[in-house]
Amino acid sequence: MSVPVPEDTSKADVLHERRLARERAARKEAERLLEGKSLALFEALQASERSQRRLELALWASGESIWEWDAETDLVRSTRYVALDAPPQETSNLLIDVLDAIHPADVESVVLAWRLHVAGSTAEYDMQYRLRDGQSWRRSRGRVIERDATGNACRMVGTTKDITRQREQDESLRVLGHAFANSRDALVLCDGSWRVLESNAAFHALSGFNHDSARRLAIAHVLPALVEAAAREGTGATHLWVPDCRLHLLGGSIPVDVSATMLPGTAQRSAQWIVSIKDLREAKRLEIELAAASRIDALTGLINRAAATEALAARIAEAGDRPVPTLWLNLDEFRAVNDGLGAREADGVLAHCAERALGVMPGGWLLARWGGDELLAIGPPGQDAQHGLALGRALLAALAEPLAVAGTSLSLTASAGLAVYPEDGESAEVLVLNAGTALRHAKRRGRARLEAYEPSLDEHGLQRLTMVSLLRRACDREDFRFVAQPRVDADRRIVGYEVLVRWHSAELGWVSPAQFIPLAEDNGLIDRIGRAAIRAAVTLAARLRRSGRQALVSVNLAAKQLQDPMLSEILLSELAAGGARAEDIELEVTESGLVQDIESAHRLLTQLRSEGFTLALDDFGTGYSSLSYLQTLPFHKVKLDRSFVKDVVDDARAARLIAGVVDLCSALDMQVVAEGVETEGQFARLVELGAPEFQGFLFHRPLDFDAIARLP
Repeated sequence: MSVPVPEDTSKADVLHERRLARERAARKEAERLLEGKSLALFEALQASERSQRRLELALWASGESIWEWDAETDLVRSTRYVALDAPPQETSNLLIDVLDAIHPADVESVVLAWRLHVAGSTAEYDMQYRLRDGQSWRRSRGRVIERDATGNACRMVGTTKDITRQREQDESLRVLGHAFANSRDALVLCDGSWRVLESNAAFHALSGFNHDSARRLAIAHVLPALVEAAAREGTGATHLWVPDCRLHLLGGSIPVDVSATMLPGTAQRSAQWIVSIKDLREAKRLEIELAAASRIDALTGLINRAAATEALAARIAEAGDRPVPTLWLNLDEFRAVNDGLGAREADGVLAHCAERALGVMPGGWLLARWGGDELLAIGPPGQDAQHGLALGRALLAALAEPLAVAGTSLSLTASAGLAVYPEDGESAEVLVLNAGTALRHAKRRGRARLEAYEPSLDEHGLQRLTMVSLLRRACDREDFRFVAQPRVDADRRIVGYEVLVRWHSAELGWVSPAQFIPLAEDNGLIDRIGRAAIRAAVTLAARLRRSGRQALVSVNLAAKQLQDPMLSEILLSELAAGGARAEDIELEVTESGLVQDIESAHRLLTQLRSEGFTLALDDFGTGYSSLSYLQTLPFHKVKLDRSFVKDVVDDARAARLIAGVVDLCSALDMQVVAEGVETEGQFARLVELGAPEFQGFLFHRPLDFDAIARLP
């Protein structure tokens, strides 16, 4: 820009002024540039700080530490951010010390990888290895960032991360994947819309679909009950259980149990479900066979006591005011036959007697084996006492015919008692009780007789009252004796003991448990006897523990005890007082005790199992339950009733049933105990069928505790 020159100013002044103007302009430009550079520098500094902060945040979030190796000093400097607002942890160690922290089995491979990279043979160093504890895993990655003129590494930087949890998760996924693929149960993996993502070989075998065709399945088409259950439960459900539904296939449908568990997901639609499908066809077949077998006496082919009781109750309900006759028959002095001929021949005699009795039964009558050498005949509604007496005489005559047994002729007699509904009793229980009273009167009058019930014959009531009184006194005095029968494995080694109660009355002598236990249950005394039995079991368990001969000690729980909300506290109190532990005690529960309140029993048994007690289902297969108990209740063992064991050698059907129960229990992670083993043949056959534990007179009779202490 030009500056006007006044007329009175010299040329030198003009030049000076122009120079000053240029300097001022240059200074302003310099100030402007400096201001701009300062701002840029400030902004760059801020950006650098932000980058550093982001780096620290990333390192903290990832759990990684930064390390730098200096070749000249052989030092490894490490920086780790343990908290956002805390200064980083910095360490410096020689490389040899860093290597010393690595598990010896992994050191060689780590050193090799390090040397290869330092030598320039690999693009980067990347290794996973264990620390010395053998449990912790690390992943270390790094690169050489500086080399000298000859190519030797000068500096190397990298990161190290704790990958222990990741390795554990990877291993868990591997195990789960193997379990999924090889599970005996059919498994499918579904998305949130219930479409199949994956399926295992068991599902392919069950359904007929191959892997590719299964991936196109919608669960709603083959398992509509599961999808319906999911809809009912709503979006909050994480586990679904649909028992006894149908798997629909092209050739029809099959019965299955289905459960589904949601894997972690962000939402219902994005979640995944593991669906387990259990084929129930074999279980239902076995259940039908067991149910049928539980109602039929294996020896005679007649209906058994449980079935007869139900049938009598049904006929009474049907009869209204019409009469229903009931005959109770008993072979006279049959013990002598058993002692003289042996159990096998005696069983043959009973079977033949049952066949003869069936031969004279009129239409409409039912014949049952009531127990031992006892038969029960139940008439149809409408037949009176005269019909019952006529049949009774015909039965006694048929049973009196000589039998050819073991090369000789055997003559038997029988006695019978008759009671008629409603005159002699308005319930099945009372009617049978009074028929028994008439039967005992017939035997007292000389046997081979038939008697009809009359109230004057009812001594049973007085006898029962007397026994209850004496039993109550015995409870007050704890006047019971406890013995224990050993339980053995396939090598005949003792693995446990079952505590049994015995009662000797000064007035009555030895009283069978079959007599006084039902009386105790009916009269509110079973809790006291049960408590005494628990105390005895604890005493024996503590004694065995002190001697170094630990073995499970079993004790039976009555149905009423299972209804006691304080049962768990009672058990734990007795354990504390007696010096035993829950793992020493096995609690046996009968099927009949469960049916009264299955839900409460489930809660109680689950609690007892969690406290460490072993749980056993006793008298399995006697006619009260279904196989569903095995699946729904938390038992460790199943005790197979002696009625199945008895004929296992000669009866293929009994053997097949036992094999089925053993296989089923094995699949449910339960053990089977075979009760009532009395012969070597039974034992050998049971071992062949896979039974792991055994109890019976073949091995040991019940022993007192001192005798148990003397066992080798």
